[in-house]
Amino acid sequence: MTDGDRTIEGARSAARESSQSLQRALRVLNLFAEVPGELGVREVARRLGLSPTIVQRLITTLAAEAVLEKSAITGRYRIGPKLFQLGRLYVRTNDLVSVAMPELTRMAEDFGLSASLGTLAGDKMMYAAAAQARSPISVRVEPGELTDIHSTAFGKAILFDMEDSRILALLGSGPYRAKAEKTLTSYNALMTDLRVARTRGYAICDSENIDGVYAIAAPIYDEKDHIVASVSAAVPHTQLGSTPPETLAQLTIGAAQRISQKLGSSMAPYKALETATS
Repeated sequence: MTDGDRTIEGARSAARESSQSLQRALRVLNLFAEVPGELGVREVARRLGLSPTIVQRLITTLAAEAVLEKSAITGRYRIGPKLFQLGRLYVRTNDLVSVAMPELTRMAEDFGLSASLGTLAGDKMMYAAAAQARSPISVRVEPGELTDIHSTAFGKAILFDMEDSRILALLGSGPYRAKAEKTLTSYNALMTDLRVARTRGYAICDSENIDGVYAIAAPIYDEKDHIVASVSAAVPHTQLGSTPPETLAQLTIGAAQRISQKLGSSMAPYKALETATS
């Protein structure tokens, strides 16, 4: 091997190590996003199957950049201010969020619904934006919060244009985690529900993610007529008398349609609107 070959091989080796370190750092951040509160080095190492030495080095680097921060009281780590700043920048610059927020606010303020915008984040759904109803009883979520796909209305709606094989690869064959009384925990049950939802034009989640909460969601399409997000409206069962499911479906589908149009979608995927309101 010539000196030139050794130099090239050394550069490749360094690139592989750098890529591996980046991948591990992202796994650490994803863990902090999924687990609320603080985590210690050994707990992170155990959850990710990495050595404490490697995790300590990664966390020290992330803390130095303010992506993570160390508690002076517990000595454990939590999400740092840099991620908060990036999150605010995401909201300010994301067309989807800015277009959707007026619709979410309208549903919350005018109709007393807890409205959410959901986007796919790996094998989870992320609340990209939310507007809470001004009510003593409401369904409260935080933007950036992750939740399951199979147990949520906006999770089901995001699957509307996916092939079955991709859904299976994304969610696995089950059984899925039971989040509430009526969670669909099997792949077959979820796909049966999804086929009905596609025909209807909107997805329903009735005590599947939170006991006693009823939610409806519809997909949002972009300028290429691809589903990029979904919008949902949720109410406690006790509120269904004043906001029946038919009205909830009409409001949700209408909001999804207007958001899609503002994003440049030219298709009319809301043919089920008349069915939902009849």
